[in-house]
Amino acid sequence: MAKEYRNAIRSRKQIRLAFANLLAEKGSINKISVKEIVERADISKSTFYAHYTDLDALVKEIVVEMINSITDAISNANVDSNFLVEEQLNHIFDMLKEHDEEYKLILKCSYPKEFIDMYREKLSFYIDKYPNMALYETNNNEERKAVIHFITAGLIETVLLYYNGKIKVTLDELRNIIENFLRRAAN
Repeated sequence: MAKEYRNAIRSRKQIRLAFANLLAEKGSINKISVKEIVERADISKSTFYAHYTDLDALVKEIVVEMINSITDAISNANVDSNFLVEEQLNHIFDMLKEHDEEYKLILKCSYPKEFIDMYREKLSFYIDKYPNMALYETNNNEERKAVIHFITAGLIETVLLYYNGKIKVTLDELRNIIENFLRRAAN
């Protein structure tokens, strides 16, 4: 039983890595087939279909996993603290680090626009949900929207720049840079 479980985990990782590599090479999900993924992952089609109903299910799993990890960190935030306190930032960056190579490949292609929009929407929702999370308080709704957009766009763009090799630091260094900025901004 334990061996079956390890094999299933290994198969899923192989499938996801093969997909990420093909996406990085081809630049678009529309140019990738299940046949290419199974060949690259060195698995059978039945192994692929044991884990995913189709290519869209694979993509959806990756997108939902990334979004849920970020929103879980934010939704568990201490409402008396400032935006993205150290604990939540650590959770986000731990998730990014765990899937670093895979996300780096996926986010280098032209595909991620809709997935970035989903991220932005979820992140904005949670920042707006907690009144103390946007670095300063305001009663002006439009001003609050502008601040929330600024924070979410900045965080998302910074992570994208890292994954595209335009910010040449490690993920841990990027985490420290953002934490230090937020600490200074909150004071």
